[in-house]
Amino acid sequence: MGKDFPGLFGWLFEIASNFPVQYLAVQLIAFILALSFKHNKLAIFWAVFILLNTTQISTLFLPANKNNSSPEQIFSFLQMNLLQENNSYTNALAVIKKYKPDLLCCEEYSSVWHKELSKNLSEYPHRFLIPVDDWFGLALYSKFPIAEAKEIYFTKECPRALVAKITIGKNVINTICLHTLSPSDSQAIKVRNEELSAIAQYAKSINKIKNDSLIIAGDFNCSPWCYYFKNLLKEGNLFNSQQGFGIQNSWPTKISLVSLLAKVPIDHFLLSKNISVLDRQIGPSFNSDHYPVFVKLAMSK
Repeated sequence: MGKDFPGLFGWLFEIASNFPVQYLAVQLIAFILALSFKHNKLAIFWAVFILLNTTQISTLFLPANKNNSSPEQIFSFLQMNLLQENNSYTNALAVIKKYKPDLLCCEEYSSVWHKELSKNLSEYPHRFLIPVDDWFGLALYSKFPIAEAKEIYFTKECPRALVAKITIGKNVINTICLHTLSPSDSQAIKVRNEELSAIAQYAKSINKIKNDSLIIAGDFNCSPWCYYFKNLLKEGNLFNSQQGFGIQNSWPTKISLVSLLAKVPIDHFLLSKNISVLDRQIGPSFNSDHYPVFVKLAMSK
C-alpha cells in the first residue's frame, strides 16, 4: 500500500491540476461570503489563492510575442478527435467544409471513419492515414506536399504518433499528430508524461535544423496547466496557440451539470516561435466528445 501511494497521490494531483478555472469560481464565492460575514482574515486567506490562481489562468489571455518579420506563408490547420464510435460523418464533413483547412489532423481515425472521410476529401491530394480500430488511429490530410511521413512510438508504452514533413513554400513544417493516453490511472499518466518528455527532446532536435519548424497537434489529454505540458513548451522552445485567445475548452461536449463543471482545454496546437497565430477557434460539435480546434497561422521569414 505504501509503495503504491506516491503513484496514487501523483495521479490525483495531476487530475486536480486541470481545473484552476473551477477552483477560481469556488474561491471567489468563498471570498465574497467571507466579506459578507465580516471574516476579514478568512477573506484574506481566499484572496491569496484567488491571486495565485488568476496569475496562472491569465497567461492564456496575454498576447503572444509577435514575430515582426513579414509573413511568408499563411495557412490553416484543423484538428478533430472524431470519437471512434461516433457515426455523425456528415456533421464532421460539414465542419471540414466550413473551415476549409489546408491541413487536417484526425484522432480516433478508425476503418469506418477512413471509409467515410477519404472518399469525400478529394481536395486533399496529399495524405498519410493510419486507420486502426483501437481508438488511436491517426490521419493527416494536406493540400501541401508531404515530403515524408511515418508512424512512430516516442516511448515503448505510449500510443502511436504520426510524424510528417510538409513542404510549404521554401519551408519545411515538421508535424506531429498525436493522441496521448487518457489519465485514467497513475500508470496511464506516467506513460503520457513520458511521451510528452520524449517529444520535448524531439522538438529540441528540430530546432537545430535551419528552415525547419514544428507543429504538434492533437488530443494531449492534459490542460495547459499540467507540469509536463509546460515542460514540453519550455524544453522544446514552443508556444501554446491558445496564448492570447483565452481558455477555449475543448472537452467534453456533453451538456450536463457534471460536464459543464469539468470542461477543460485538452486539444492543442503547439508551435515553433517563427509561426504566428492569426486566429484560433473552437469549432461546433459534431457529436464527438471533443470540439474541433481550428487555427490560422502565419509562417515568418
